Amino acid sequence: MTKRRGEVAGVDVHCPPWCESGIKGHRQALREGCEPDQARTHLSVDLGGQVDDIRNYLTGRLFRPGQGGWRVWLEAGPLMTTLVLELRTITRGKNIPAGKRKHNSVRLDLTTDEARSLAAQLIHLADREDLR
Repeated sequence: MTKRRGEVAGVDVHCPPWCESGIKGHRQALREGCEPDQARTHLSVDLGGQVDDIRNYLTGRLFRPGQGGWRVWLEAGPLMTTLVLELRTITRGKNIPAGKRKHNSVRLDLTTDEARSLAAQLIHLADREDLR
């Protein structure tokens, strides 16, 4: 069983049930060179997916190139817990060699209320599109 309470860098730490590190993992992060606040950050398992090419199924025309993805996880720092949404894309094209592709990413830290509101709006918009 993962230990949920203990001292990390001189501070008493209590891991929430979703924290994957446990006290042992927080101490390991400190030994590996993380700053104390980073070592005490609680992280959940991340969920994610790959963004695939989207093509017109009749013509085969490419609407959105794939090779990107998304991840979402919980993160608790010293001040607050946030739900983190990270989106990654890879710029690609006929004239761009594989080794020269540009990786872009954006990270959005959301409160639980903001995450619920965003999720509701995404579901609403997806339903509107699917039902038209």
